[in-house]
Amino acid sequence: MEGDWEEATFSSDDQKVGRLRLPLLSSQLPLTPATTFSFDTSQELLWVGNGFGRVFGYYGIELQRYCSFRVGNGAVHQILLHEKGVIALTSTAIHVALRRGPQIWHLAHEEMKELRCMNYSSKDMTRILVAGLQDKMVTIDIEKGIIEKQTHTDHHYIIMKRSKYIIAATDTGCVNILDPKTFSILKTWKAHASGINDMDSQHDFIVTCGYSMRQHSMMLDPLVNCFDLKNMVALPPLPFPPGAAYIRLHPRMSTTCIVVSQHGQVHIVDLMNVNTSNIKQVNTLSYISMTEISPSGEIMVLADTDCNIYLWGSPSRARFAELNNPTEFPEADESTVKIDWKSDTPLNTVGMPFYRETLLSAWPSLQIYEVGAPPPKHDLQHLNSFKLTEWGVYGRNSRDCLRNQVVRTRQVEKSNVALLAPKFLSEKGKEEAKLGITSELKPIVMADAVATELLNVQVDIPMTYRVLDIKYSKYGVADFDFGYYNNTNFAGLETHVPNSYANSLLQLLKHIPLLRNLALHHTATSCVNDGCLLCEMGFLFDMLEKANGIACHATNLLKTLSHHPQAGPLGLLEEEVSSSSISTMLQGLTRFLLDKIAQDWRSISPQSASIDQVLATTATTSIRCLNCRSEHTRPGTTFVTESLYPPTVQPISITSHQKINT
Repeated sequence: MEGDWEEATFSSDDQKVGRLRLPLLSSQLPLTPATTFSFDTSQELLWVGNGFGRVFGYYGIELQRYCSFRVGNGAVHQILLHEKGVIALTSTAIHVALRRGPQIWHLAHEEMKELRCMNYSSKDMTRILVAGLQDKMVTIDIEKGIIEKQTHTDHHYIIMKRSKYIIAATDTGCVNILDPKTFSILKTWKAHASGINDMDSQHDFIVTCGYSMRQHSMMLDPLVNCFDLKNMVALPPLPFPPGAAYIRLHPRMSTTCIVVSQHGQVHIVDLMNVNTSNIKQVNTLSYISMTEISPSGEIMVLADTDCNIYLWGSPSRARFAELNNPTEFPEADESTVKIDWKSDTPLNTVGMPFYRETLLSAWPSLQIYEVGAPPPKHDLQHLNSFKLTEWGVYGRNSRDCLRNQVVRTRQVEKSNVALLAPKFLSEKGKEEAKLGITSELKPIVMADAVATELLNVQVDIPMTYRVLDIKYSKYGVADFDFGYYNNTNFAGLETHVPNSYANSLLQLLKHIPLLRNLALHHTATSCVNDGCLLCEMGFLFDMLEKANGIACHATNLLKTLSHHPQAGPLGLLEEEVSSSSISTMLQGLTRFLLDKIAQDWRSISPQSASIDQVLATTATTSIRCLNCRSEHTRPGTTFVTESLYPPTVQPISITSHQKINT
């Protein structure tokens, strides 16, 4: 809680209000206050449980109704959040549901009689330890929804927190430190004489507030007990004269705690410096029943006995979770479009819904079979010429084939499953001269041949996209007919040279007009550097432009690249790298080529900024601390922008991002 924190206001029935009243379940049931609530760890949701076994979900700072579902018959004692959904605890059952409300599993057992608290027993958050006012603790597998183990205990637990250890508060006022694996007691402190009302643990600190017997009645202690979990020692208590009822440690400021009294007085105290504190007052006419702070540390929620919920936070920034995922809302029903259906209305006007599964009409090729042709119609004149006898009719065979024979009318399919390799240019010239095919008829004959091959090939991968092998004659690669596969004016690059993995990148750079013009302009200058990649790139671009569809090769450029002293250490050469993938090598080659191009350009024109205008991106690097919010920036340029996706498990303390200047 910071100095600018105040009670949040949100819309309710077209009015700005600062609190939310829990809804009535029915006209027969009384209005009950919240028994527990918890902020969602990954979405902007607040989960509230009441005394009739129902959980409510509220969205955002305005606490909009999100969902509601029933988890049991009694009061909801605790709510835990998991990546799969919401875990709710009642006295006799554990209920797990999706955030939208549907149930995942519900577990009730004869050993579950007076459950009160639970928490994760493993770091991977796949198991929970459940305890209460009973002699057995239960370990439950969240994935399967079954009881894995039952552990006997001599203590009755009412509050359970998880840090490096499992911290459990008993109904007698003690705090037990449990081993997460064996659940054995490692350390015990007597925190309060009569009982613990609230407890929290963050990092290496434990804070508690509770009751003591004074003047023959239970009264809240005016002290907050603190314990060091790292050294296993008790720290000096914090004074709180109004009587500490509820307490929370700030999730981001490890030594800051928030203490709340039953009358709504809030103290923000530093454990290491108790003399400095910030005091707030909640505007309530009843007693505060509980409090909670969001995982981001920017919102605090309080509940009173009049069934009201209060949100406190900074007006400038208020969010529940540290890293928010999008919340799933029900899709709006789309209105049906009326179609004026006629006999000539195309079927595509009906449309298809969005689908992810394979359609029923997408039959595999193995289920496609041929059916027989319809029977031929008989000639009436031929039927009238039949002669009738005692045993039947007979007549002359009017067909050209023998009796019991039929003519195969279906076209014979070719057994070839691949495109035929083109003939060499030397062979094609002889065959065309022999058949008398002129230059005007040559494109038509070639198109018909390719179309016939493609129609008769029945394979899963289209022939156009299959790997093709280049065959060489005695005249070398110059005798191969590349025009059989490429009838455009765009020249390709051969792959039989070393480091030919760069062909796709070179083709991409060639088709950037500004970069191609700069490379051609640099080639025309007086550059005498033998290792200039920009010169070689200009020569290559000029050759591809003038080839008019004939295949070329980038041997000179790739040789210059292989002789560069930095190419080998950077893993850009195929003969020196065996484990790197092609995509990784292409990323490194892109970064290396753009930097080298800029250096080669400045070697001739050091004052010109043309290369930076074409390749460089002007950016401002901003570095901000998530704890103190201090930020400093520095300008710079970059040729390559890398997209980094931080892990979502643990937030990082320092983030760096770039703002692109427009």
